[in-house]
Amino acid sequence: MKILFIVDFYDDGQLYQEPLLAKKYIDLGHEVFVFTSHNTDVFKYIDEEKIENKQLKIYRGKNGEKIYRFPYRINLLNRIKSFPNLTEHLKSISPDLVFFHDISFNMHEVVNWKKKYKPNLKIIMDYHADYSNSGKNWLSINILHKVIRKGYFHKFLKHIDKIYPIVPEGIRFLKEVYSIPEKNMELLPLGVDLAKINEIKDKTDRKMSRQKFGLSANKIIIATGGKLTEIKRTDIAIRMMEKLPSNFHLVVFGKAFTDEFGAYLQKLTEGKNVSFTGWLNLEETIELLLCSDIAVYPASQSVLWQQSIGCGLPVVAGDSGGQDMEYLNRHNNLVKVNVENINPEYFAKTVWGIINDQERFVLMKEGAKKTVEEFLDYKILALKTIAL
Repeated sequence: MKILFIVDFYDDGQLYQEPLLAKKYIDLGHEVFVFTSHNTDVFKYIDEEKIENKQLKIYRGKNGEKIYRFPYRINLLNRIKSFPNLTEHLKSISPDLVFFHDISFNMHEVVNWKKKYKPNLKIIMDYHADYSNSGKNWLSINILHKVIRKGYFHKFLKHIDKIYPIVPEGIRFLKEVYSIPEKNMELLPLGVDLAKINEIKDKTDRKMSRQKFGLSANKIIIATGGKLTEIKRTDIAIRMMEKLPSNFHLVVFGKAFTDEFGAYLQKLTEGKNVSFTGWLNLEETIELLLCSDIAVYPASQSVLWQQSIGCGLPVVAGDSGGQDMEYLNRHNNLVKVNVENINPEYFAKTVWGIINDQERFVLMKEGAKKTVEEFLDYKILALKTIAL
């Protein structure tokens, strides 16, 4: 089967859904093609600066996928975007499945090509928006979503075989804002490459990995990180360390979105058992999580919730509003912290309660393993999307 992704951002070196699904499709024997932009900066994922490259670039990605990087034909305020004429590339590839990542203003080209050349083409779409990350003001919800995107999307809705929101709140958002029937949707959570995690686990030594990251072999290691923005509330994880015994150590991986915010976080660590690794690639992130004991994410939805579960860690995560992660807590492997309890004292108490109760700690780790095997392995997710 030939599978085509159409997505604004694609980075085959990170733990994001699109490259991990692409890898799994290829592992299953399919061909994968990616239509995307020239943007490869994760910190400009939403509000990217103007890309100066005006040429089409075609090359093979790390997993063997064929990547087409287009300049945008239209880019209005980084909210309404479309690639230039895709029809000729659709003709040359002749995909069997087109996978849109969110609503694309190139849908009309794919649908028209389907009707004219390939009526049996399957079209699916995942959806990443919900009330916590979109529709933050009247103009956004009532004009951008309810008028512009909804009006465009409904013209092609009958041609979409399945819509896959990545979180339960996304289902609610599409029902209430876009009037999408629930029967058209199915949850497709962000997942993990279990085979890759097991491969890294088999070839690394936990003690050596800790040495590599400057971590003690005898301390309880708490992992947190990602794109360090203010809404992640990494400061809470750092201040939490004041409340924990000296044998606990927090390792922060990732990069601050500004130098000023990075300096602020560094200042907070003075006198605390906290270290920073900087930005890590896919393999390094997995290796760090595998040599940690527990993961903490004070606020804001993150794919690192799933990656931490995939590495067998108990997870403590804050729901700062509209980001309920209980769907990931299938075997008591995760503790959700409600918004009113997102503070250093509560996180410290929760982490201490897990680590100090060996039976609970072991059961949470076993629960994480079961959750991945049943629900989050990208092999399972990939097979779901092609079994239409």
